[in-house]
Amino acid sequence: MNHPGMKALLEGLIDYAGLFPPAELALDEAAGNFRRYISRPERWILGRFILPCALVPTFEELSSEWDLKQSLSLSVLCGGGNDPAGFLDKLQGDLQLLRRTPAIQQGRLQADVIELKLPPLEGEKDLRFLLKSVSERLGNEFRPWYEFPWASARDYAWIAASLSSFNESFAGVRPAGFKLRCGGVKPEQFPAVEEVAAAIHACARAETPMKFTAGLHHPFRHMNEGLGARMHGFVNVFLASILARELGLESAELEQVLFCEDPADFVLEENSLGYRGWRVGIDRVRRLRRDFATSYGSCSFDEPLDDLREIDLLPGNGSAS
Repeated sequence: MNHPGMKALLEGLIDYAGLFPPAELALDEAAGNFRRYISRPERWILGRFILPCALVPTFEELSSEWDLKQSLSLSVLCGGGNDPAGFLDKLQGDLQLLRRTPAIQQGRLQADVIELKLPPLEGEKDLRFLLKSVSERLGNEFRPWYEFPWASARDYAWIAASLSSFNESFAGVRPAGFKLRCGGVKPEQFPAVEEVAAAIHACARAETPMKFTAGLHHPFRHMNEGLGARMHGFVNVFLASILARELGLESAELEQVLFCEDPADFVLEENSLGYRGWRVGIDRVRRLRRDFATSYGSCSFDEPLDDLREIDLLPGNGSAS
């Protein structure tokens, strides 16, 4: 597209998660959608296909006849269990499956990113032990993104600091990141603005990479009458993340960005992006998108793009030039 600022913000932004609620499509339908998306002009906005590890062999079979110009990028949900021992056992089995998948060995499928929902932990010591144990199993083959479903805002600072310390101490492995869930199918599954701000602030201060998932179908925060909840906007979330990391905004300042429902308050210019008086140049936006606020999982690829077109932030054909 001919808007460098929006291209820097949107490139590779959306990991397609059509298998998961609320879409909850069958694998063949979700895979078919992904096949169409990678052929469309908007493919530059598309990231990875998200799927559980158990479905990788079936996806391998479904995609075996596709005429591909490059490998298909996957983000694979691995692990499970209610305690660290069970989690590590399940992870080991999942990694064995990935390592023996022919299409991955041949490079047709690229499955070097995994997402891990961690079991409840007592504190920093337990997390450090689990991070080290996971890294011993991953080596340098996989980049892990950790979700902490049991955590609340008061936990985010020590979690982000632990991930940052791990990344500094284990330079031979790929950096671990923090995955934040921003919504669901029920009103109570949408975290408060204060909680999202606390997570972003903690990760920005610790320089811990982030990715997001769920609830970010639309560019700007808004009220969803059917759901009975206010939904976070992906422009709000990613610009808040970029501003936090680049300008060192505090949580209360990030809350202003996240609460805003007026697109006119956002700076979406060719050479800079931001919110009101806070701005970041597009070269830094591009770098921070790559290294800090990386992507988000969405069960819809069309819905976010349709919204962007409605407010003239994406051309009708969706091309990058």
